[in-house]
Amino acid sequence: SQDMERFSFNTVVAALMELSNTLQRTRAELGATDAWREGREALLLMLAPLAPHVAEECWEVIGRPFSIHQ
Repeated sequence: SQDMERFSFNTVVAALMELSNTLQRTRAELGATDAWREGREALLLMLAPLAPHVAEECWEVIGRPFSIHQ
């Protein structure tokens, strides 16, 4: 959250990429567990302020009701 407040978007994106890579490795090793699904949703929620259209589309693809921004 500090990086967002300082408008350090490059570090925010880098941290989200690290999370995405970790989620990909976890899914490859353990499959789509409940914890993995929760992590995927958390990633999308954190991505929404930076890439609202992409996050919204992904939110819809995973079958979540309503908008990610609600």
